[in-house]
Amino acid sequence: MGKKIFLLGSGGAARAITITLIKEKISELYLIDLDKNKAESLAIRADEISKKIGHTLFNLEVIEANDYQKMKKMVNKIDILVNATPVGMYSNPNNIPIPIEVLNPHILVYDIINNPYKTKFLQLADQLGAETLNGLPMLAYQGIEAFRRWTGKDILVELFKKIARKYVEEYSFI
Repeated sequence: MGKKIFLLGSGGAARAITITLIKEKISELYLIDLDKNKAESLAIRADEISKKIGHTLFNLEVIEANDYQKMKKMVNKIDILVNATPVGMYSNPNNIPIPIEVLNPHILVYDIINNPYKTKFLQLADQLGAETLNGLPMLAYQGIEAFRRWTGKDILVELFKKIARKYVEEYSFI
């Protein structure tokens, strides 16, 4: 509640994350995408959802993908940076979504990618001293919800996460 979030990407995962963040009553949301129109479309949708649930965001802003100075300024005042882009996945494991110089060690860097288990972006954020989180929890909760919907049965979250981590680490392409 009241968190300031910087979200990279505006595809399907970013949309789902945005809706969840608004329901959690974040105070600020900064969006960036290489396709500025997609980011602006997500900002409009975020504003609509925010108003619909009665929680007006204090600040909702789209930032140009190559405006690194503004990006750095925003990152210095956020709590969480979320990478919801495919940049850094196993097909291009050495790519990072934004320059590492933009980050600071006082934020949580969350990369929703789970393969590789620890993306280059998360490795660099770790080296900087930032707290990091990969996409395994998101994958696990998607699996848990799918299992529940298909079988009508619940599964222990910790057990599922433990098994998911084992297989993600074992089959990671990096």
